[in-house]
Amino acid sequence: MLSISKIEGFNVNKQTGFLLPKIFHLFYDDLREKITLLQQKYTPTRLHNSRVAGRRMQAILIGFRNVINRKKCKYGYDNTLDSIKRIIKILGSSREYEVTYDITSKYVKLSKTDRDESLILFLSFLRSNKNQVLKDLYKDKYFLKYQNNLRVINSYIKEYLLNNVPIDRLLTPYKNIYSEIIAKYFYVFLNKVKKFNLLDSQSVDTISSEKLHKFRIETKTFRYLLDMSSGLFTDEFDKLRINIKNIVEKLGEYHDLDVVISYTQKFLVNRISNSNLSPKPLLDYLKHLYNQKGNTFLEISTILNLIDENYMYLMKNCEIFK
Repeated sequence: MLSISKIEGFNVNKQTGFLLPKIFHLFYDDLREKITLLQQKYTPTRLHNSRVAGRRMQAILIGFRNVINRKKCKYGYDNTLDSIKRIIKILGSSREYEVTYDITSKYVKLSKTDRDESLILFLSFLRSNKNQVLKDLYKDKYFLKYQNNLRVINSYIKEYLLNNVPIDRLLTPYKNIYSEIIAKYFYVFLNKVKKFNLLDSQSVDTISSEKLHKFRIETKTFRYLLDMSSGLFTDEFDKLRINIKNIVEKLGEYHDLDVVISYTQKFLVNRISNSNLSPKPLLDYLKHLYNQKGNTFLEISTILNLIDENYMYLMKNCEIFK
């Protein structure tokens, strides 16, 4: 896991204006390195690592937006954020097919349904589309010229990151600024948990998948902002980081199941209903997926119940670091 603790001589008591360029460069260099490796050769791991590096870069740009320059210009904040989003979108183009194929193939293997023709046809369909999307990725003009997007990000960090930022903010110890940001995200997180009644596992029947997905995206930014300081927290506060990480991963699993259900239903309607193949194997699969969704939501609620509001006190008093 990439952490700011890797920056030589890093100290949370140093001035924010001194540390921020180093922090941004650390995550920018990681993003550039991950995409360069992916361009050289595709592997699922390299694609995943590139996506994560992009999400991490996006998280710190959004998280620190009130401490950095957001004035509009050629290499300004908006263009930089758009460049990161473009990279993430390109790298995510094949993810839905990958996820659906992986989950379905595991089900076929574990349930020993490898002779059910409708499921095998579904797997073949997913494999074919997954491979085609990956081929298209390496032909994508934006992917081939990803340096253009990285150039925008790099220019912003080098030339504009701290321009027009009030001097008092730049002179403030980093731990104060960071704690302020984390406290804000934690407050929003707690409000959403209460609003959607996520502490009650029975609320799975009342909350829409769309709302839960949006909550996951927002919490993912919080997760990466916490992860960037791993190794620097007190043991007590690190429990929050681990729980938020686990929640995001479980929310990701829940969303993946929604994706697989959607693809399975469409295939059932568009391909199987117009054939002589039995729909039963796919209907059984859908039942299995819905059961998995219920179990996953229960796990999400269980983890959420481990988090309390006492962490807010630590953040507001800058007592989150060792």
